[in-house]
Amino acid sequence: MKNLYLRYKTQIKNFSSLSILNFFNFVFSFITFPYIVRVIGVEKFGLINFAAAFVAYFGLLTDYGFSWSATQLVSLNRNEKLKLDKNYSSVISIKIFLIILSVILLSIIIFSIDFFRNDYQLYYLSFLFVVGTTFFPNWFFQGIEKMGYIASITIIFRALSVIAIFVFITEPSDYLLLVGINGVTTLIIGLFAMVFIQWKFNIKFIIPNLNEVKVYLNYSWDYFITNIGISFYTNTNTFILGLFASNTVVGYWAAADKIRNAITIIYSTFNQTLFPFLTRLLNDKIEDAFRKINKLIKYGGILSLTFSLIVFLFSEQICLLLLGSDYQNSILILKIICWLPFLIYLSNIFGIQLMLNLGFKRTFAKIIFVASVINLIVSFIIVPVYFAIGTAIAVTITEVFVTLATYLFLKKKNLLA
Repeated sequence: MKNLYLRYKTQIKNFSSLSILNFFNFVFSFITFPYIVRVIGVEKFGLINFAAAFVAYFGLLTDYGFSWSATQLVSLNRNEKLKLDKNYSSVISIKIFLIILSVILLSIIIFSIDFFRNDYQLYYLSFLFVVGTTFFPNWFFQGIEKMGYIASITIIFRALSVIAIFVFITEPSDYLLLVGINGVTTLIIGLFAMVFIQWKFNIKFIIPNLNEVKVYLNYSWDYFITNIGISFYTNTNTFILGLFASNTVVGYWAAADKIRNAITIIYSTFNQTLFPFLTRLLNDKIEDAFRKINKLIKYGGILSLTFSLIVFLFSEQICLLLLGSDYQNSILILKIICWLPFLIYLSNIFGIQLMLNLGFKRTFAKIIFVASVINLIVSFIIVPVYFAIGTAIAVTITEVFVTLATYLFLKKKNLLA
């Protein structure tokens, strides 16, 4: 046991740190989520989530795939100080430019379309979350495999935001203040993390030249396209539903999806820890990497399937406990999407952990593109008729396709047993 710990000491520490972070995030959500959905009400909760889904498109632009590409580059160059400085500086510089571009585009949309202009304060406050997430260099911490700092930085500020929610959010009209609290908290965490990195790791900011910027943009392009595709069958579902249904119906969907997402977070910790580790292992010891991956598929698949089955069997009890009697319509939605954690776990192993790290990022991007087309077609056919139930069916069909397509591709390449 001691030898096993020494062999995977870094990975165990990172997994433990992220587990602690996600545990506290889960606790914070468990404390505030039932309170928020009851105090804010279904309609305002739906409106908040529609706004979040809309500004998330700008989050895709400002991320530009760096959550994966920059993690890989930092992981491979973490022992070369000059390269690490350039990695950090180039990514941050590009992100700042993309934030400025996003603010301009957001303003044009808001003040050109009445639908958005009527709630312009909500959209600007929601955008604070995008800015904070953009500045937070999660990719850097993952790449150097020092994710304990993520936990320490985030938990402190999130705890303060929880207190603020219970003190200041007391009625439905406080929904803007709620979005502001979450947005400002995320922004503070992001800015603090940037300062911390330059102090703790002595990272020097080097203004990149145009050629360096082009290199990073080209390297991350396929990841960016993949992120857009993934968004079309995740984030876009809420947006499309909001076009055809009332804020109340969006609220039913968003509440059920929040529960589903909480289950996914349980093992997403492991996937975050695994990515930089497999980046190096597949580069140095590919046979050893595949032995580990086959075990992950088998045992992780069984565990995630068990979680999904439990939620399916107890969907009604879970919804009534967490959401209250006003969210009866969320029960059937949860029964449909409760299988997503199982499907997403497998597609993450097949697509992100394997295909991206093995250099099949262009093929993975094509699979995601086809999946997004399928999702859009199915959504525009059934969502106008079945609303939130149609959304749940559309996203489940799409995830089944992604999981099967990535598996069959790796099987065809003789990369899976």
